[in-house]
Amino acid sequence: LHKEYRRQRQMCIRDRDTNSAALCTSGSAVSYSNLTEATHTFVAYQVDQAGNQSQNYSHSWTTDFTAPTQPSGVALASASNSGNSSDGVTNDDTPSIVVSGAESGGTVTVTATKSGQSNVTCTATASSSTGSCQLSALVDGTWTVSANVTDASGNTSSNASFTLAIDTVAPSAPTITSNTPRSNSTSHLS
Repeated sequence: LHKEYRRQRQMCIRDRDTNSAALCTSGSAVSYSNLTEATHTFVAYQVDQAGNQSQNYSHSWTTDFTAPTQPSGVALASASNSGNSSDGVTNDDTPSIVVSGAESGGTVTVTATKSGQSNVTCTATASSSTGSCQLSALVDGTWTVSANVTDASGNTSSNASFTLAIDTVAPSAPTITSNTPRSNSTSHLS
């Protein structure tokens, strides 16, 4: 005659920070809702049918539901600016974009949009509140360039944006016209 004995176990979890009551279940998954925005440490242990308790295992994590603030500025990087620094026009069709006021460590996402064209996106990690990345080839014309920041918890800020014009076409060559040479004649450049 052979008897098989199975020990019934329960897994128990309690919030070490708030010292809330242990939740014991015979399953292995426990869900919590309505956690506050803070760092939480939970302690898990097992209790068998005789009341013996295993060693504790603890795990900490931070709940964060707040989006980062909107970037304070989005602009063409000086190295990509081919003309007047404040006109938003460049002949660089792969411009670098600088995002300021970004949460350090957050992921900066820059997206360029233009009617009739596919969106062009680049990403970077913000360091010292600034992030920059280089967009791939943009066709000539006016683009809206927007940027947001996503923190480590996956919360995303609202967009900041500016208008960027790409102009890679050189102007037409000038023409010189002149009248028949005479004394004291003048030529005209147009």
